[in-house]
Amino acid sequence: MEESILESIKKMLGVLVEDTAFDPELISHINAAISDLTQIAVGPDEGFIITGYNETWSQLVSNVSQMSSAREYIFTKVRLNWDPPSNSFMCDALSKTKDESYWRLYMMADPK
Repeated sequence: MEESILESIKKMLGVLVEDTAFDPELISHINAAISDLTQIAVGPDEGFIITGYNETWSQLVSNVSQMSSAREYIFTKVRLNWDPPSNSFMCDALSKTKDESYWRLYMMADPK
């Protein structure tokens, strides 16, 4: 079975999959990150959103070389918006990772 975007992000955040209390907020943050990627031509041309556990990574990104960077970008963006670390050094490190993932995806998607 293909991996659910919401389920994998919850696991990466340390949230139990069975705990659905945060799902609406996480879905909103995930969709905002996906929207960023859509603007740089990562993902389906018509856009993409998740509504729950049914949407998978392969539905979002069919290009295998973009998959890990897309996962990393979405995770770090969600983490920084939903549960930012209290340590400023960790926030900076996550922010730099997010920005680097975004840049790499932009460079992979750039048709030039």
